[in-house]
Amino acid sequence: MGLDYSYSQPSQSEEFGGDETDSDDNEIQAPIQHDQAQLHNVDAQEFVYPPQPEVEFGFPQTC
Repeated sequence: MGLDYSYSQPSQSEEFGGDETDSDDNEIQAPIQHDQAQLHNVDAQEFVYPPQPEVEFGFPQTC
């Protein structure tokens, strides 16, 4: 038993794609973050319900 295993991180050299720029990721992430910011702003606005006719015992009082 007593086997020792060692693990290492993948190489970050250019040969294995470690030095590539993330420009493709940035091009994808920018519109996603923009959309998420817009959704957050929409969610932050308080929704105002339209006025409802008064209801008593489940029946509208106005005709």
